[in-house]
Amino acid sequence: MALVVAWLLPGFRISDRKLLREAVREYEKSTAPSERVVFWDVFCQQAAQGYYDDAMTTVQLSHNDRDTQYALVTLVKIRATNGDAPGAIGTARSYSNSETRIKAIEEIVTAQAELGDIRGARETASLLADRRHALESIAVVQASKGDLPGARETIGTAGQSNRVLDAAARYQVKAGDFEGALKTAQEIYPANIANLLLEIDDALRERGERRRVRELAAHMTKPEVVHLFLEYDQIRQSDLQNIHTIEPNICERSYFLVEKHEFAGAYAMVEKTKCGYSILAVKQYATDPAEAEQSLGHSSDPMDVCFGWTAFAEAAAANGNITDALRFVDTAQHLCGERYGYLFGAVQQVARQWTIRGNARKVVKWARARPSSGQRERALLGVAEAVGHAHP
Repeated sequence: MALVVAWLLPGFRISDRKLLREAVREYEKSTAPSERVVFWDVFCQQAAQGYYDDAMTTVQLSHNDRDTQYALVTLVKIRATNGDAPGAIGTARSYSNSETRIKAIEEIVTAQAELGDIRGARETASLLADRRHALESIAVVQASKGDLPGARETIGTAGQSNRVLDAAARYQVKAGDFEGALKTAQEIYPANIANLLLEIDDALRERGERRRVRELAAHMTKPEVVHLFLEYDQIRQSDLQNIHTIEPNICERSYFLVEKHEFAGAYAMVEKTKCGYSILAVKQYATDPAEAEQSLGHSSDPMDVCFGWTAFAEAAAANGNITDALRFVDTAQHLCGERYGYLFGAVQQVARQWTIRGNARKVVKWARARPSSGQRERALLGVAEAVGHAHP
């Protein structure tokens, strides 16, 4: 009670950390100990905000060991991505499960590399008895950014890595360097390059340069790879020439009309069918909210109707129309409650957008008044995302 009263005092700052802890308590109330798993949404938000001890506590509520071990790896990955590699390493080294400990350190290595700290990533990799996979991960990051010399240096005496070469070739494809990509591809074992050669062929087609296939093949030096490249080109060409046209069904045709904003025709098409109205209505809501609401009322499918109202709530909240968003949440609550699960996401997004645009204390009061622990959890999380920053 003291916590609630304190938050009502003028000038008191809403704490996202306390909100997240409160959301976890709601989860504990609603879930039997033996059925608890990691409360992922809150856990990830705690870690993203740097509340690592709280995130660890949330992990420890789980009674599913596989879920727990995965969360422990995720925790240090997020911490390293936040820029706290030393803290992440310390946490990872404390893990009792050796497989989890190794995987966690490897994730830290990758996060450091993605942040551009190649030297730090290499130092972290040295903590592993077998560091080849970690060094490969660093090199893959380097290669995917176009630094193939640096990637080769990272791999060092470990020898050839198909993962690294594949990443380098894909970077070259994106850059339009098809000759370079094919040259790199020839260093990969032929058994591992099917997807890469198809990607190169597809990229050439997208650029209208398929005529270059023979020319590029002529500059390649490995006959077996040349054969595969030309063979895959012919396979792709044959596939494109033998594409069978599949006629869209009535639901799909109505969606095409909606994309052209021909709503009346779309609704007429789905009338007396099992096609969903909600997809049409949600699309219409962006340009004609009143008509979209009325149109959704024609649906006789409870699941379709419930999805529509919760989607309206999210759309209204995103547009800053909190009054309508709250009305839509109430309508969805009245019609179907939590039967289909759509309401949880809507409550979270409404709370988040409302907090961004309004009085956080008022939103917290609304969040605590939701009729179930599940809704209270998600509403509190939405406020915490707005007060802090949403986990990507």
